[in-house]
Amino acid sequence: MKSPMTTVILLQKNYYYSQDGLFFLKANLPVRKSTQNKEMTQSVPSQETQTEPAPTTQNDPIDNKQAILAVYNFIKQDSPLDQMQLEYLYDAKGNIYAQIGQKEDNGKTYSYTLNDNGMKSGQREIVLERQSGFEDTQLVDFYLYDGKKVTDEHKTSCKILKNYIACNILELCYTEDTLRRLFMSIITEILAVFVALEFFYIMYLETFATTSDKTSQVFQMSKEELSRDSVKTLFKNQGVYNGLISILILLALFVFTSKIAIMILMGYIILVALYGAFTSNPKILLMQGGLAILTLISALF
Repeated sequence: MKSPMTTVILLQKNYYYSQDGLFFLKANLPVRKSTQNKEMTQSVPSQETQTEPAPTTQNDPIDNKQAILAVYNFIKQDSPLDQMQLEYLYDAKGNIYAQIGQKEDNGKTYSYTLNDNGMKSGQREIVLERQSGFEDTQLVDFYLYDGKKVTDEHKTSCKILKNYIACNILELCYTEDTLRRLFMSIITEILAVFVALEFFYIMYLETFATTSDKTSQVFQMSKEELSRDSVKTLFKNQGVYNGLISILILLALFVFTSKIAIMILMGYIILVALYGAFTSNPKILLMQGGLAILTLISALF
């Protein structure tokens, strides 16, 4: 009785199969072509479908399969995907990689894989990638395995600049939409910082330089009027309010990293500038609200 036949990814040390339809072999075993899916398959007993990868050399002391397993367990504990299951596969050149699970993101289902990226500073580097359908493969994260523990390179390198340029570059997905969103995110953050600096400057004029020539010029009031105790008190209080607005903007940027909070603060500043434009001077809309308007527009794209 013949053994059941199966399509395999890796047959033996010198036989391997490519998922994109290419088949390479170095021995005289029968090969047949499937009429259903047009893939080239090799007929071998089903018990031979699991084979070990090529042994590591002296220059690569850490086994790549062991490293992939360690990273898989690390991800499973740190940030698990949906339906996580480790499955070792091999590409057309016989290099090992592993499918580890799927996850929904923005209405799309992504398949996640772990790929061996060779040795780096005495440690084996494993790359986490994802793909949805026929879209380009997206880089997600890097991990280092020293034979004992796994280190998340992404989190380590982004510890100080979390969610900013360094991290965004690592998370670059090589698609036009991602590049656009990355660019607009950086522009929004830069503009929001300028808005915060602008309100710190207004606080300085109102609270610390209330009777200065610059304050008189900006608010179009005489120095004698600014020297009145009632006006000075109002200006100093108003300056504290503007300083707190600046602090809230910086908190939204660097602590909470909340785009929604930034948009709400920009909207509030624009409304206050509109009120000042209608009740006092039309120039206030652009002088006080101009940067906030640009920030809000960039945040919407």
